[in-house]
Amino acid sequence: MTGQTLLDMMEIFHPELQNQPGEESVVKSLLALNMAQDFMESLLAQLPGVLGSAAGVVQTAPGVETTAFPARVLRIDKLQRLDPVNQRPVGDLEPILEAGGHLPGAPWPLGLVAGAEGAPAAYWTNGLHIYWSPVPDAIYPVRWYGFQTQADLTAAGAFGYPDVCLAPIAAMAARILRVGLDDPESDLKAIAGDLFEPVLMTLGRFRRERARGFNYRYVHNT
Repeated sequence: MTGQTLLDMMEIFHPELQNQPGEESVVKSLLALNMAQDFMESLLAQLPGVLGSAAGVVQTAPGVETTAFPARVLRIDKLQRLDPVNQRPVGDLEPILEAGGHLPGAPWPLGLVAGAEGAPAAYWTNGLHIYWSPVPDAIYPVRWYGFQTQADLTAAGAFGYPDVCLAPIAAMAARILRVGLDDPESDLKAIAGDLFEPVLMTLGRFRRERARGFNYRYVHNT
């Protein structure tokens, strides 16, 4: 599917549009489609594991506590340190859930400690940088897994999500074009929730699993 597929669907939701190649509504419709895709991606990023098939590699630098966050990534699901020679995983990095110790509002780590460098074993991120613990003592490749947004839609460009996402995005884009001057922003958020909720539920349930059994750890004799 391409962006033109979505433009064609918008003409069904909004019959006044003229979205065929070279017609007058194409530019505004593509803008609305990209806004709708952004809405959906902001929701997808909040669901752990959903569409987390993107992967890439960042590298640490000796004596530098941070690495730039990978571009267009909205959710990190896992980081793995790789062997610099064969690029095979050495081990998972543990996420640090609190920053700053007794000062949660302060950046983490609070400073460099001389002689405490080593291979990264844990990380914390604010979406701009990835902070390593301990501070790296060499160049280490680290593979990330997570959710990365798709490029902006164009008429001829490929659509990067499953077909089940086509109709909600086209419907959302058509509704965006109908927004009036005094329409509150909350209306769009509510519509986005209604349109994308079935899609999000579908994409998050690829496995059908039975209920887990009880694990009895203690036996009491009376």
